[in-house]
Amino acid sequence: MIKSMLALGFKQYKYNADMYYFINKETKELVIVIVYINDVYFISSKDSLLFLELKQKFRIKRSL
Repeated sequence: MIKSMLALGFKQYKYNADMYYFINKETKELVIVIVYINDVYFISSKDSLLFLELKQKFRIKRSL
């Protein structure tokens, strides 16, 4: 999982190995990812371009 997240441009939080973040340098959008066993939680604004791309790559059960 770590290699996959890093390949997508995410950085791992220093004090929590199960959390990743990505900040788009152009738009300043922030996406936070929490990995728990075999579940992955994406946290971002609905309008985030990266979030829309991730929705296309991964099956998302629910989006608020």
